[in-house]
Amino acid sequence: MYDIIIKNGLIVDGTAGEPYDGAVCVKDGRISKIIRGAADGETAETVFDAKGRVIAPGFIDIHTHSDYSYLFDPTMIGNISSGVTFVVSGNCGRSPIPVRDTSAPLKVGGVFAEKHIDREMFDAYDVTTYGENIAKHGCTTNYGALIGHGFLRNAIIGMEKRDLTDAELTEMCDLANKMLEQGALGISLGLIYAPGSFCRTEELISLAKVVKKHDKLICVHMRNENDYIFEAIDEMIEIGRKTGCRIEISHLKLMGKRQWGKSAKLLAKIDRARASGIRITCDQYPYTSSSSGIASCYPVWALDGGFDALADRCRDDATWEKIVPELLEKMDSRGGAENIIPGETGTVVHPEFIGKNLPQIADEMGLPLLEAIRQMTIICGGNVKCFYNNMSEEDVLAIMSRTDICTISDGTTYDVKDYVGAPHPRNIGTFPRFFRLVREHNLMPLQSAVARCTSLPASVIRVDDEYGFIKEGYAASITVFDPDNITDKATYENGALLSEGIDLVLVNGEVVFKDGAVTSARPGRLVKR
Repeated sequence: MYDIIIKNGLIVDGTAGEPYDGAVCVKDGRISKIIRGAADGETAETVFDAKGRVIAPGFIDIHTHSDYSYLFDPTMIGNISSGVTFVVSGNCGRSPIPVRDTSAPLKVGGVFAEKHIDREMFDAYDVTTYGENIAKHGCTTNYGALIGHGFLRNAIIGMEKRDLTDAELTEMCDLANKMLEQGALGISLGLIYAPGSFCRTEELISLAKVVKKHDKLICVHMRNENDYIFEAIDEMIEIGRKTGCRIEISHLKLMGKRQWGKSAKLLAKIDRARASGIRITCDQYPYTSSSSGIASCYPVWALDGGFDALADRCRDDATWEKIVPELLEKMDSRGGAENIIPGETGTVVHPEFIGKNLPQIADEMGLPLLEAIRQMTIICGGNVKCFYNNMSEEDVLAIMSRTDICTISDGTTYDVKDYVGAPHPRNIGTFPRFFRLVREHNLMPLQSAVARCTSLPASVIRVDDEYGFIKEGYAASITVFDPDNITDKATYENGALLSEGIDLVLVNGEVVFKDGAVTSARPGRLVKR
């Protein structure tokens, strides 16, 4: 007898091959048997009828910022209700580990602003203890861990804007090597964020050589995604060529009207690099609005020392005058002030700024635009996360139509009944939105869309020997959904509306979501490689 049988469904197994009618039998957390056609004569403790539904591998989100999400919501409701069974933390150069000073206070912001977290609650300091912490608190989804270059650098010299000495570079690479040996999936770069933005290409090449030794992954938020995106791609190609390291370009996009319509040129450049032997892959979220800190519009030098130092520089009139020209240029390249909308305000909630564009905030403050931005930055301690309405739908769909680019959220899952701010809808709506857009625009066959969300990301992070497929012997992480009605509901006005069309979700053989509700099962674990 099996533990679970999911029968009468359309099996879309992750291979991009033709779907077929059948049943999936689960025993001891694994896919024990796959049956083509009816499951006559097979018995199980629990049987689910998936008539009219797709039986697919659980979706894998390899680019998230859910580093601490399980501490505040072990149900991971935003993920599970979207069919996501595996998330990767530690992206964009920022990660919860490694931690060298375990006495340092912890701060979490965004949707978790003003929530309490301490070292007793989060007692992890490396990959091993991160896995132990996830197990201690419990979680519905599986996790994978990337190590942020920014956190590695910060562990060595803090937030100083300078080159590492040879000894410091060796120390940083040794620390990265230790984390990779413990099972981290790779290293992430956040080259528009301090302190990653302070480094030269040579530093990244040294780090990539360490990653190459383990044949793991460099995931990169590039130095530029608007006016200088092609130069930023060139930097990644150079690193790939000089080291042979596998490189994942995070959230591939073209920001700002000056770059609109160049998606074919961008994709062709990446294809040429692949043809020349560079091991480069990409991922994308299916939205025309990005989300990043207002600090990304400031000059790199203004971030020397971190957010607090940025706020201090804004207080000084002479320094502010030096900041303004580049601030104006970067805001323009990101869509202009009218298309920049604060959604989250660091570790303290400032509702007076949330959900309004910058000119509206200036009007309410009774200040000129630049002075309002200055005061908002000071009040929020340099840490304001904004929506940037800066992409064209045509470019987004062109990139989305590729079957060799992973779907990701770049989001943070959270308890939809307990959060602050105006979170981006991508946090909980990404994967159903992707399937809706594929359906509405006829972008690709269903089996290709499923592979883009399952086996492709599994192969990128090298967990495709256990996850990403409906295959006998594989972990029974399974998503059952309605292909005709799966859709996102979260909006920019209300980012906490759960998606629809997901009927059943299993993680490691246990039912974690059924009939619109999360169960009590917490089978998630940290998957190491």
